[in-house]
Amino acid sequence: GVIITGRDGTYAPVTWPDNGEYANTTFFLTDDEAVERAQVILAQPPVDELILLTDGLQALALQFADRAVHAPFCENFLAPLRAEPAGEAVR
Repeated sequence: GVIITGRDGTYAPVTWPDNGEYANTTFFLTDDEAVERAQVILAQPPVDELILLTDGLQALALQFADRAVHAPFCENFLAPLRAEPAGEAVR
């Protein structure tokens, strides 16, 4: 999967998908190599929105050629959440 941050209509990946030898390879936190595979960012600019996606949606949300986020996906993904009143539970 991937974690994406958003602020003022600009989106950036916090993590990038890490596939093994095969596209469907999965790495778990309980793996012996988990610490070596961890992606950590120590400093991050302020964030207004946060998107966490599984590997099923990452192909729609990311532009793999230039390691960037596909902003139209994020805008459409977040639109229903933005329409909800602040502080209300979203179902």
